[in-house]
Amino acid sequence: MTILTNNAKYLKPLLEKFQMAYYMNRDEAYNLFMLDKDKQAINKIITLLRQIEDSNKELALNNIKKYNENIDKIRKLEYQNKIENKEGLILLLFTIGTVLLMMLIVNFAVSSVNQVQNMKF
Repeated sequence: MTILTNNAKYLKPLLEKFQMAYYMNRDEAYNLFMLDKDKQAINKIITLLRQIEDSNKELALNNIKKYNENIDKIRKLEYQNKIENKEGLILLLFTIGTVLLMMLIVNFAVSSVNQVQNMKF
């Protein structure tokens, strides 16, 4: 807890308040800081600390690792979805560009044929 508080930058005041409340009464500190909406910034940290204290440390660490792996999987899926959306947009733009190019070629060919027919030899 002390190491976490000392190494914190932005959350240091909240973590120090939690640490003081923790030293006075552990259960009340957890309940107070987990339910208070003003302290949502450290809610995940407090939840993890309580999980580590209340359960087997190996199980808690495995849960944290699984949580981190799940976050990585979610990020990869979101990235793939963004790429697929961009690929769909590129395909749509390519199709529209191809159709416009074909229309231009056909119009040019038709106008050329009309000019040749209008010419007198």
